[in-house]
Amino acid sequence: MNSTPKLLHITQKDISSLLDTIVSKMKLDNYEPDAIVGVNRGGLQIAVMLSHYFDVPCIPITSSVIDQESWDTGIPAGKYLVIDDDCGEGFTLAGIKANSDAEENIDVKYAVLYYNTRANFQPDYWAEEGGIDPAIVYPWEIWHMDQIRRKDDNEGG
Repeated sequence: MNSTPKLLHITQKDISSLLDTIVSKMKLDNYEPDAIVGVNRGGLQIAVMLSHYFDVPCIPITSSVIDQESWDTGIPAGKYLVIDDDCGEGFTLAGIKANSDAEENIDVKYAVLYYNTRANFQPDYWAEEGGIDPAIVYPWEIWHMDQIRRKDDNEGG
């Protein structure tokens, strides 16, 4: 039996198309953020792209299943779009929402490239449904995977 996981390799062109879909949905809602909040790690690259698009600040946030969740207290009033690469189970975005709900005078919306409809959190915007099987490999993850392969090749030979 083959236990190799199914992988879906996403290109930078795919990322651009997915972000176009999210921006279109935001325009339909007439939602333009005052800042983009990029979730460390997978959301940082796409947050920078959206920050340039909307010409607003990009705020990195340390929050993922791997890293501790945090939302800086005392942020200025305004509209914030929190973006991550995907919402697989929803724990990361649910954790951010729990912290951001304590803030006053802010309007926070959530966006992801891929949304697993079985997740325990539903973002406001997503480009496609999926993200669990096959596993998605983003362009920014390829260098890391190549380094692991090279290390394995060097140790094995």
